[in-house]
Amino acid sequence: MNKLKLMYISNISWSWIKQRPQFLAEGLSKYYEVDVYSRKAYRKSKMVENTTNKVSVYDIFRLPYEKVKFIEMFSNKIVGYQLKKKLKKYDIIWISDPRDYLLIKKHVSANQSLIFDCMDDYAEFPIIKLSQQRLIKYLNAERSLLLNSTQIFVSSFYLSKTLQKRNNLHISSKIEIINNAICEEKIKIEKNKSDFYHLPHRKKIITYIGTISSWLDMSLIINSLNIYDDIEYHMYGPKDIELPKHERLKYLGILDHNEVFEVMAEADMLIMPFLLTPLVMSVNPVKLYEYIQADKPVVSIKYDETEQFADYVYLYSTQDEYFCIIKKLIDNRLNALKSKEETLGFLKKNTWDNRIIKIIKKMKNG
Repeated sequence: MNKLKLMYISNISWSWIKQRPQFLAEGLSKYYEVDVYSRKAYRKSKMVENTTNKVSVYDIFRLPYEKVKFIEMFSNKIVGYQLKKKLKKYDIIWISDPRDYLLIKKHVSANQSLIFDCMDDYAEFPIIKLSQQRLIKYLNAERSLLLNSTQIFVSSFYLSKTLQKRNNLHISSKIEIINNAICEEKIKIEKNKSDFYHLPHRKKIITYIGTISSWLDMSLIINSLNIYDDIEYHMYGPKDIELPKHERLKYLGILDHNEVFEVMAEADMLIMPFLLTPLVMSVNPVKLYEYIQADKPVVSIKYDETEQFADYVYLYSTQDEYFCIIKKLIDNRLNALKSKEETLGFLKKNTWDNRIIKIIKKMKNG
């Protein structure tokens, strides 16, 4: 029996840092014939080699500098033309961004299933939120996609509630929460590097790996550095903001995936120090799944989506609570919360393969 054909319109380039869209597309290929269409990437600092033989990947040409409004308009016409030419041959249309739906809306037929996978609250991103014109256009697209989708998948409970409340819709029957996850092939817990870990008189290394942007609580970090002389922060990832100047706040660049485990092994503590904005509160943090593998103390701001990690992650709500955790670290009284065996059990329950099984069940049963 031939597989149904699925057109996966990704809102990130396939050569972008591998995350939810790439993992879902590859997972869906076990059940469907998947073709991925994603806009050409221009920012080489975030591009990686995401080779795959599981799906066919097609670069959709777009114009650079799309943040300029008149360029964005012409670029969308070019992207829409390319997508519309391919649309008819697919049984299922999978969309990650409502703005792409506007480009093909008139050409999706009644016998095609329309799937919306929402992994972030895009209306809260500054490029949309700070432009009234872009925001209105986005919200119109979002409402239209929600109404016309066959199924809707969201990465967090908060997102589910936000989408329905913002659009005054009661569509919970076709929404399924599919949290982020971890790739089973990447699960490994490495031993501490004892020769490094026990060096005398060294400062405790607190490590952050991820995009360095406005959602980081830099006041918390700087205040902790001013109070505790025995700590230093190592920051890795692409930067959207400049970090404050401090001799013990070190930016160390962007990591290749094969370097992440080595960096985590050299850390004393791994952190997710976010500000509680609506954008952050909608995020089910894939970062925590990755941190937990390191068999190190993991610390995160507390909100609904991080409470599901409470058995494995130290959660804080206030600056004082965060400082208490640092004091325990300095006094050598802070350890990973669970054994390696318990951690492996948790990670294996939260793989992308398990998420795909849940998606397929929803798509087949409605």
